[in-house]
Amino acid sequence: MTTTTLNARLVTELIQNQYSLVREVKPTMTLVGLIAEKLGYPNPTFEHDQAFITRLGGGSPDILKEFTGDTTKHAICRSLMELGSGVLQHELDAVYGGPFRKKPEEKKG
Repeated sequence: MTTTTLNARLVTELIQNQYSLVREVKPTMTLVGLIAEKLGYPNPTFEHDQAFITRLGGGSPDILKEFTGDTTKHAICRSLMELGSGVLQHELDAVYGGPFRKKPEEKKG
């Protein structure tokens, strides 16, 4: 078996389940961080979240904040869904990829 891999279908499913995702967000975690974590990026940091959100907002500092209200979380979910899963996958890879991404598990023989 391999670890969870990022793919467009999974991203879409996660975002379509926006209300269940919102319930799982801890006070110190952004929704984007939770999505990244569920997609197999270990220990996403708030700095990663900020970088990702800045990219989504076209560099706008207004969008740099933690999502504490349910209404805001739902709005962000809808915005991410509107981007399309392919764009979201590319952006997540750009920000959370590299050394932060989980490596495939080795098969035990």
